Amino acid sequence: MTDDSRLGWDALGLAVRVTEDLCTLPRVATRDWCDRAAGRLMPLWPGTLVCVAVGTIDAAGRVIQMELAGAAGPERTTERQTRPEGVPALDPLDTDSWRQAVGGACSCCFSPGPGALSRGAVRRFVHWQSVVPGDPSLGLALRSASDVLIGLWPMPGGADSGRILWVQVARDDSQTFAATDETVLRAVFPILARLAARSLGSSPLEASRILTHREQVVLDLLTRGRTVRQIAEELGRSPHTISDHIKSLHRKLGASSRGELIARALRGGTPRVNEPAGTRA
Repeated sequence: MTDDSRLGWDALGLAVRVTEDLCTLPRVATRDWCDRAAGRLMPLWPGTLVCVAVGTIDAAGRVIQMELAGAAGPERTTERQTRPEGVPALDPLDTDSWRQAVGGACSCCFSPGPGALSRGAVRRFVHWQSVVPGDPSLGLALRSASDVLIGLWPMPGGADSGRILWVQVARDDSQTFAATDETVLRAVFPILARLAARSLGSSPLEASRILTHREQVVLDLLTRGRTVRQIAEELGRSPHTISDHIKSLHRKLGASSRGELIARALRGGTPRVNEPAGTRA
Protein backbone atom coordinates (compact mmCIF):
# COMPACT_ATOMS: atom_id res chain seq x y z
CA MET A 1 0.00 0.00 0.00
CA THR A 2 1.39 3.42 -0.93
CA ASP A 3 1.70 6.28 1.54
CA ASP A 4 -1.07 8.16 -0.31
CA SER A 5 -3.38 5.15 -0.10
CA ARG A 6 -2.66 4.72 3.59
CA LEU A 7 -3.38 8.42 4.16
CA GLY A 8 -6.67 8.06 2.29
CA TRP A 9 -7.76 5.09 4.37
CA ASP A 10 -6.73 6.81 7.59
CA ALA A 11 -8.75 9.89 6.65
CA LEU A 12 -11.76 7.73 5.76
CA GLY A 13 -11.58 5.86 9.05
CA LEU A 14 -11.35 9.11 11.00
CA ALA A 15 -14.31 10.52 9.09
CA VAL A 16 -16.37 7.45 10.03
CA ARG A 17 -15.50 7.84 13.71
CA VAL A 18 -16.31 11.56 13.65
CA THR A 19 -19.62 10.87 11.91
CA GLU A 20 -20.53 8.37 14.63
CA ASP A 21 -19.70 11.02 17.23
CA LEU A 22 -21.83 13.60 15.43
CA CYS A 23 -24.82 11.32 15.87
CA THR A 24 -24.63 11.94 19.63
CA LEU A 25 -25.44 15.65 19.19
CA PRO A 26 -28.61 16.88 20.97
CA ARG A 27 -31.74 16.05 19.05
CA VAL A 28 -33.34 19.37 19.99
CA ALA A 29 -32.31 22.98 19.45
CA THR A 30 -29.87 24.06 22.17
CA ARG A 31 -27.83 27.25 22.45
CA ASP A 32 -24.59 25.29 22.21
CA TRP A 33 -25.62 22.95 19.37
CA CYS A 34 -23.22 24.52 16.87
CA ASP A 35 -20.43 24.68 19.45
CA ARG A 36 -20.85 20.97 20.10
CA ALA A 37 -20.91 20.20 16.39
CA ALA A 38 -17.70 22.18 15.90
CA GLY A 39 -16.08 20.32 18.78
CA ARG A 40 -16.96 16.96 17.26
CA LEU A 41 -15.47 18.02 13.92
CA MET A 42 -12.17 19.14 15.46
CA PRO A 43 -10.49 15.69 15.42
CA LEU A 44 -10.56 15.93 11.62
CA TRP A 45 -8.30 18.98 11.77
CA PRO A 46 -6.44 19.06 15.12
CA GLY A 47 -5.23 22.44 16.31
CA THR A 48 -7.57 24.44 14.08
CA LEU A 49 -10.44 26.83 14.73
CA VAL A 50 -13.73 25.28 13.56
CA CYS A 51 -16.88 27.34 13.12
CA VAL A 52 -20.33 25.86 12.44
CA ALA A 53 -23.32 28.03 11.61
CA VAL A 54 -26.85 27.63 10.29
CA GLY A 55 -28.52 30.46 8.44
CA THR A 56 -29.70 31.85 5.14
CA ILE A 57 -27.51 33.44 2.46
CA ASP A 58 -28.18 34.72 -1.03
CA ALA A 59 -26.41 33.72 -4.25
CA ALA A 60 -23.84 36.48 -3.71
CA GLY A 61 -22.92 35.06 -0.31
CA ARG A 62 -24.53 37.81 1.77
CA VAL A 63 -25.90 36.64 5.12
CA ILE A 64 -29.63 37.26 5.24
CA GLN A 65 -30.32 35.53 8.56
CA MET A 66 -28.04 33.85 11.10
CA GLU A 67 -30.00 31.37 13.22
CA LEU A 68 -27.28 29.78 15.30
CA ALA A 69 -23.49 29.80 15.32
CA GLY A 70 -20.71 28.32 17.39
CA ALA A 71 -17.06 27.40 17.38
CA ALA A 72 -14.40 25.19 18.88
CA GLY A 73 -10.67 25.56 18.84
CA PRO A 74 -7.47 25.53 20.86
CA GLU A 75 -8.09 29.06 22.13
CA ARG A 76 -11.09 27.73 24.04
CA THR A 77 -8.81 25.58 26.21
CA THR A 78 -5.47 27.40 26.37
CA GLU A 79 -4.36 30.42 28.33
CA ARG A 80 -5.01 33.81 26.77
CA GLN A 81 -1.32 34.69 26.60
CA THR A 82 -0.67 31.75 24.24
CA ARG A 83 -2.84 33.32 21.52
CA PRO A 84 -1.31 35.62 18.91
CA GLU A 85 -0.99 39.14 20.22
CA GLY A 86 -4.08 41.22 19.56
CA VAL A 87 -6.25 38.22 18.65
CA PRO A 88 -8.68 37.55 21.50
CA ALA A 89 -10.92 34.50 21.38
CA LEU A 90 -14.38 35.12 20.01
CA ASP A 91 -17.24 34.22 22.31
CA PRO A 92 -18.73 31.02 20.77
CA LEU A 93 -22.22 32.32 21.61
CA ASP A 94 -21.58 35.78 20.17
CA THR A 95 -23.72 35.44 17.05
CA ASP A 96 -22.85 38.94 15.85
CA SER A 97 -19.12 38.09 15.80
CA TRP A 98 -19.69 34.92 13.81
CA ARG A 99 -22.16 36.67 11.52
CA GLN A 100 -19.32 39.09 10.73
CA ALA A 101 -16.81 36.30 10.16
CA VAL A 102 -19.11 34.11 8.05
CA GLY A 103 -20.56 37.03 6.12
CA GLY A 104 -17.11 38.47 5.53
CA ALA A 105 -15.74 35.18 4.23
CA CYS A 106 -18.69 34.84 1.85
CA SER A 107 -18.67 38.34 0.46
CA CYS A 108 -14.86 38.55 0.14
CA CYS A 109 -14.10 35.38 -1.76
CA PHE A 110 -16.90 32.84 -1.73
CA SER A 111 -19.88 33.93 -3.78
CA PRO A 112 -21.46 30.51 -4.19
CA GLY A 113 -23.91 31.22 -6.99
CA PRO A 114 -27.41 29.70 -7.31
CA GLY A 115 -26.19 26.17 -8.05
CA ALA A 116 -24.07 25.87 -4.92
CA LEU A 117 -27.07 26.72 -2.75
CA SER A 118 -28.73 23.51 -3.90
CA ARG A 119 -25.76 21.14 -4.19
CA GLY A 120 -23.20 22.49 -1.72
CA ALA A 121 -19.66 23.73 -2.20
CA VAL A 122 -16.28 23.34 -0.51
CA ARG A 123 -13.21 25.49 -1.20
CA ARG A 124 -9.66 25.63 0.16
CA PHE A 125 -7.89 28.95 0.48
CA VAL A 126 -4.15 28.26 0.63
CA HIS A 127 -2.15 31.22 1.94
CA TRP A 128 -5.37 32.84 3.13
CA GLN A 129 -3.69 36.07 4.23
CA SER A 130 -2.60 36.75 0.66
CA VAL A 131 -6.17 36.13 -0.58
CA VAL A 132 -7.87 38.59 1.77
CA PRO A 133 -5.07 40.51 3.50
CA GLY A 134 -6.32 42.05 6.72
CA ASP A 135 -9.91 42.40 5.55
CA PRO A 136 -11.78 43.96 8.53
CA SER A 137 -15.06 42.19 7.74
CA LEU A 138 -13.63 38.78 8.60
CA GLY A 139 -13.29 39.14 12.35
CA LEU A 140 -10.04 38.83 14.29
CA ALA A 141 -9.96 35.03 14.39
CA LEU A 142 -10.08 34.64 10.60
CA ARG A 143 -7.78 37.58 9.95
CA SER A 144 -5.00 35.77 11.84
CA ALA A 145 -5.48 32.52 9.90
CA SER A 146 -2.89 31.21 7.45
CA ASP A 147 -5.10 28.76 5.53
CA VAL A 148 -8.89 28.40 5.55
CA LEU A 149 -11.22 25.62 4.44
CA ILE A 150 -14.77 26.85 3.78
CA GLY A 151 -17.84 24.82 2.91
CA LEU A 152 -21.58 25.24 2.73
CA TRP A 153 -24.28 22.64 2.35
CA PRO A 154 -28.03 23.06 1.78
CA MET A 155 -30.17 22.24 4.77
CA PRO A 156 -32.77 19.55 3.95
CA GLY A 157 -35.89 21.34 2.84
CA GLY A 158 -34.03 24.64 2.52
CA ALA A 159 -32.23 24.44 -0.83
CA ASP A 160 -34.68 26.78 -2.58
CA SER A 161 -34.64 29.28 0.27
CA GLY A 162 -30.87 29.50 0.62
CA ARG A 163 -30.90 28.01 4.13
CA ILE A 164 -27.50 26.41 4.58
CA LEU A 165 -25.13 24.76 6.99
CA TRP A 166 -21.82 26.60 7.01
CA VAL A 167 -18.48 25.18 8.19
CA GLN A 168 -15.17 27.00 8.15
CA VAL A 169 -11.88 25.63 9.43
CA ALA A 170 -8.96 28.00 9.97
CA ARG A 171 -5.28 27.28 10.59
CA ASP A 172 -2.92 29.75 12.20
CA ASP A 173 0.21 27.61 11.83
CA SER A 174 2.57 26.95 8.94
CA GLN A 175 0.64 23.90 7.70
CA THR A 176 -1.72 23.91 4.76
CA PHE A 177 -4.89 21.97 4.06
CA ALA A 178 -4.57 18.99 1.72
CA ALA A 179 -6.97 17.75 -0.91
CA THR A 180 -8.02 15.00 1.50
CA ASP A 181 -9.25 17.64 3.95
CA GLU A 182 -11.64 18.97 1.35
CA THR A 183 -12.79 15.44 0.51
CA VAL A 184 -13.40 14.57 4.17
CA LEU A 185 -15.50 17.69 4.69
CA ARG A 186 -17.60 16.81 1.65
CA ALA A 187 -18.09 13.31 3.05
CA VAL A 188 -19.21 14.51 6.49
CA PHE A 189 -21.39 17.39 5.31
CA PRO A 190 -24.58 15.49 4.29
CA ILE A 191 -25.00 13.68 7.62
CA LEU A 192 -24.21 16.85 9.59
CA ALA A 193 -26.85 18.77 7.59
CA ARG A 194 -29.45 16.08 8.25
CA LEU A 195 -28.61 16.09 11.95
CA ALA A 196 -28.90 19.88 12.04
CA ALA A 197 -32.30 19.76 10.35
CA ARG A 198 -33.45 17.06 12.77
CA SER A 199 -32.45 19.13 15.78
CA LEU A 200 -33.07 22.69 14.57
CA GLY A 201 -36.06 22.05 12.31
CA SER A 202 -36.69 22.20 8.58
CA SER A 203 -37.62 25.89 8.67
CA PRO A 204 -35.69 28.87 10.08
CA LEU A 205 -35.26 28.57 13.82
CA GLU A 206 -36.70 31.25 16.07
CA ALA A 207 -34.65 32.27 19.09
CA SER A 208 -37.70 31.65 21.31
CA ARG A 209 -37.51 27.92 20.49
CA ILE A 210 -33.89 27.40 21.54
CA LEU A 211 -33.52 25.56 24.84
CA THR A 212 -31.59 27.21 27.65
CA HIS A 213 -28.89 25.26 29.45
CA ARG A 214 -31.20 24.67 32.44
CA GLU A 215 -34.02 23.45 30.21
CA GLN A 216 -31.59 21.10 28.51
CA VAL A 217 -30.55 19.63 31.87
CA VAL A 218 -34.16 19.21 32.99
CA LEU A 219 -35.08 17.54 29.70
CA ASP A 220 -32.16 15.15 30.00
CA LEU A 221 -33.24 14.16 33.51
CA LEU A 222 -36.81 13.65 32.34
CA THR A 223 -35.61 11.23 29.67
CA ARG A 224 -33.79 9.33 32.43
CA GLY A 225 -37.08 8.77 34.23
CA ARG A 226 -36.70 11.36 37.00
CA THR A 227 -39.79 12.87 38.58
CA VAL A 228 -40.28 16.58 39.11
CA ARG A 229 -39.44 16.23 42.79
CA GLN A 230 -36.33 14.18 42.08
CA ILE A 231 -35.13 16.75 39.54
CA ALA A 232 -35.77 19.56 42.01
CA GLU A 233 -33.72 17.81 44.68
CA GLU A 234 -30.90 17.00 42.28
CA LEU A 235 -30.66 20.58 40.95
CA GLY A 236 -31.33 22.31 44.27
CA ARG A 237 -34.45 24.05 42.95
CA SER A 238 -38.08 24.06 44.02
CA PRO A 239 -40.58 21.70 42.32
CA HIS A 240 -42.46 24.82 41.19
CA THR A 241 -39.37 26.10 39.34
CA ILE A 242 -38.84 22.72 37.68
CA SER A 243 -42.49 22.66 36.63
CA ASP A 244 -42.02 26.07 35.01
CA HIS A 245 -39.05 24.70 33.07
CA ILE A 246 -41.13 21.74 31.91
CA LYS A 247 -43.93 24.04 30.76
CA SER A 248 -41.39 26.00 28.75
CA LEU A 249 -40.09 22.75 27.25
CA HIS A 250 -43.62 21.77 26.20
CA ARG A 251 -44.03 25.14 24.49
CA LYS A 252 -40.65 25.17 22.72
CA LEU A 253 -40.84 21.56 21.53
CA GLY A 254 -44.53 21.66 20.66
CA ALA A 255 -45.32 18.71 22.94
CA SER A 256 -48.77 18.27 24.47
CA SER A 257 -47.86 15.50 26.93
CA ARG A 258 -44.92 14.33 29.01
CA GLY A 259 -44.53 11.25 26.80
CA GLU A 260 -44.45 13.37 23.64
CA LEU A 261 -41.90 15.67 25.24
CA ILE A 262 -39.57 12.77 25.98
CA ALA A 263 -40.15 11.35 22.49
CA ARG A 264 -39.10 14.67 20.97
CA ALA A 265 -35.95 14.66 23.08
CA LEU A 266 -35.04 11.12 22.01
CA ARG A 267 -36.21 11.19 18.41
CA GLY A 268 -35.62 14.82 17.53
CA GLY A 269 -37.80 17.26 15.72
CA THR A 270 -38.61 20.93 16.19
CA PRO A 271 -42.08 22.22 15.29
CA ARG A 272 -42.41 24.56 12.35
CA VAL A 273 -42.99 28.22 13.05
CA ASN A 274 -46.52 28.86 14.38
CA GLU A 275 -47.26 25.13 14.52
CA PRO A 276 -49.42 24.44 17.60
CA ALA A 277 -48.42 21.83 20.14
CA GLY A 278 -49.53 18.30 19.48
CA THR A 279 -50.00 18.67 15.71
CA ARG A 280 -46.74 17.06 14.66
CA ALA A 281 -46.06 13.37 15.17
